[in-house]
Amino acid sequence: MITLYRKNALGIGMWSIWADGDTMRIAHSSTLDGASIQHQETVQRGCQGRSIDEQVQSRIRSRVSKQRDKGYVESIDEAAKGAFNQLGLLPPMLAQVYQGRETEGRSAWMQRKLNGLRCLITRQDGELIAYSRRGKPLTSILEILEEAGRFISEGATVDGELYSHGTSLQTINSWVKRRQSLTGKIQLVMYDQVSNDTFSDRHDELLDMVKGHEFKRVLVLPKYKYVNEDIRAEAFSVARAKGFEGLMIRLDGFGYESNKRSASLLKDKAVFDTEVIVKDIVLSDKGNPVCVCDYRGKELRMSPPGSHAERDLAYNNKAKHIGARVTIEYREMTDDGIPFHAVGTQWRKD
Repeated sequence: MITLYRKNALGIGMWSIWADGDTMRIAHSSTLDGASIQHQETVQRGCQGRSIDEQVQSRIRSRVSKQRDKGYVESIDEAAKGAFNQLGLLPPMLAQVYQGRETEGRSAWMQRKLNGLRCLITRQDGELIAYSRRGKPLTSILEILEEAGRFISEGATVDGELYSHGTSLQTINSWVKRRQSLTGKIQLVMYDQVSNDTFSDRHDELLDMVKGHEFKRVLVLPKYKYVNEDIRAEAFSVARAKGFEGLMIRLDGFGYESNKRSASLLKDKAVFDTEVIVKDIVLSDKGNPVCVCDYRGKELRMSPPGSHAERDLAYNNKAKHIGARVTIEYREMTDDGIPFHAVGTQWRKD
């Protein structure tokens, strides 16, 4: 059994995983003495010629790696120190979905929502470190690091995205993953920094940081005062027309809340849905069920709708699902014209 821990708003949470024959069992609780929620997943033989035991262990290693990327650590003492990623640095603050009521009676700001790669840059013991949302070092962005090194002081952490307007996230990822000539085209668009100050003060300080510099690869995303829902709706429409994803709404009066979905950070983003036809259900290299679907004559792969157990059931009874329609949600298209990061939401009964 492997057990990992992470600090949360209630205390220290616990997550465990272990093998039981051809079954992978997972248990988690919000506190050390809280009720444990358990579920199990039956692992099928994969397409790599592995035995069932090898397949189970491969799935366990994959799950453990994902939990560590989320900030889970191996000891209670380490977890008690706070939520840090695998680099020992603070993960970013994440957003909740805007419902339209959160701004009532509150001071708030709006920023256009980018579709880039999350990037935080900090200086620790004199060293400048850029890292992703999941705590992966970002070392290819040499031009950005050179400019950021001129204004980021010891202990400071700025938050933004690696971005090139009009370029898909898929392409930006490829430019960042491996250094190439187009990597130098990327900009760091900063929109926040880690501090206990209010957002308005944090943003003003970002502007002060870059004041007097003439940067080509680093800039600060403007903020606009939220006035009412009519102004927000108009700002959203303009942002979409100009090629942005939508808006980010930030409630003032709150500090930066690292490693949580903050109620003070809200994403106002368009969601699209459509239906696709399932041609097959196969297992991925990691042994997870995957729907192979037809999207306008092109192949689309995604997880089946439902829980882990329901996905395994769909795979084990795939004859019932081949030829069926499934509703998917997505937020953007790949460069090849296929829904990107599509999520299956429900099987169509008709």
